[in-house]
Amino acid sequence: MKNCKELRIAEASDIHLGHPNTPTSHILASLRRAFPDNAETAGLDIIFLAGDVFDRQLSLPDEEVYEIRLWITELLLLCKKHDIVLRVLEGTPSHDWTQSKLFTHLNRIASIEADVQYVNVLSIERNEKLGIDILYIPDEWRPRCEETWHEVVALLKRQELQQVDYVVMHGAFPHQLPKSTHGRIEMHNPDNYLSITRKYVFVGHVHLHSQYKRILAAGSFDRLVHGEEGAKGHIRVVARESGVDDIVFVRNPFAKTYLTIACEGLDEQQVREKVENAILKLREDSFIRLRCR
Repeated sequence: MKNCKELRIAEASDIHLGHPNTPTSHILASLRRAFPDNAETAGLDIIFLAGDVFDRQLSLPDEEVYEIRLWITELLLLCKKHDIVLRVLEGTPSHDWTQSKLFTHLNRIASIEADVQYVNVLSIERNEKLGIDILYIPDEWRPRCEETWHEVVALLKRQELQQVDYVVMHGAFPHQLPKSTHGRIEMHNPDNYLSITRKYVFVGHVHLHSQYKRILAAGSFDRLVHGEEGAKGHIRVVARESGVDDIVFVRNPFAKTYLTIACEGLDEQQVREKVENAILKLREDSFIRLRCR
């Protein structure tokens, strides 16, 4: 451990490489800016990618595949150079399609020897180097969240643990979703996971950044659809033995713009003027929708 009195963590989720609208090249450029080869990155102890690294199943003819392989290799080399632990969780099956195996595959065939693991099963890692226990929960591990929780409890019992230090999971909690969805879709119980976690729960899946007690959601790293006008980025945590921790949301200032222009009650000329004024302030690659009757 680089500093036995504090642990420096970076967590990102819902990167969605291969997205049909927000180009992979754009997302990767922002990721390189977020994790440059500098002193701040070198100070990290561990990076969690909490699911949905990919947006869809890709094939070799897809140009994005080669861009993604290059970025993964660069990240592995960066982690090896600065002795950073890298853990990549499987997210939603219809997005990731187990393609994050590329991290361990490239690490092996290129003989990089970074400390990287791809996790696609519910499991607990005892990381001796960092002195922490980490619970991993992929998305849709079981059809019902209650079933997943029962397996978590059983796993803790088998490993003779009452708590872990961190949870890295892909799923949703009630505070992240509108009340109209409660009871209609599967959600995890926050009190359950807070009760078994000494420090923090990192959760991916819902694309909006949020914090509820010690449950931290970075949201999507970049903007991918309309209705996500809020800030995008990733989370940095400095966890200290003293319990006085730092939690920082690191904004991605280059996130793609998806702008909704409200045009209700305006005549044709007013709509034209409002749209033209809005366009003047946007990058050329922005997405715009008009909301009107």
